[in-house]
Amino acid sequence: MSFDDRITSFKTDLGSCDDAAMLDRWYYSGDCAGLEKTDEADLRREVSNKFHVSIRDILIVGSARLGFTIVQKPSRPTFSHFGNSDIDVAIISRQLFNQYWELALNYWEDHSDWHKAEKFRLYLFKGWLRPDMLPTGKGFQASDDWFDFFRSLQESGRFGGYKINAGIYYDETFLERYTVSSLQKCRLYMEDGL
Repeated sequence: MSFDDRITSFKTDLGSCDDAAMLDRWYYSGDCAGLEKTDEADLRREVSNKFHVSIRDILIVGSARLGFTIVQKPSRPTFSHFGNSDIDVAIISRQLFNQYWELALNYWEDHSDWHKAEKFRLYLFKGWLRPDMLPTGKGFQASDDWFDFFRSLQESGRFGGYKINAGIYYDETFLERYTVSSLQKCRLYMEDGL
């Protein structure tokens, strides 16, 4: 399917389908627009192996999944092509979520707050652990290990050389809530005729 056809199909579905159908059609099934099928499978397996999470619980999301962005970013308008973006990976795992949450709690007990602690807590409240909000530097090796792993995937060139980011969701309910909020913003954008 061409880029234009993909956007047209998405817009049609967005106007006629409920949120559950949009999740099923565009996030849980179908092709990942930003990666070839084998590359998507390889990336998911790499993440699965690294964090000991089932490959079924590793999803490529965002503009890499769709082929375009659905919520405007400072450098990318709504429905802009994936090409100059990054690959976002969602890891759905209560165990991994709790592991990193406990590491952050231990750090907080030993060192108090860190630069992004308030934002960390905000995302934690939403069932989403964003590693870029974790403590960094001395005393928190988990951040260095996390980013070294994803940087190595990018530098390997196996996935188009794109930057690869990942977040950990407590369960699929929280991933779906986040995704649905993006779908709702996109609907409003379309209703405004932009």
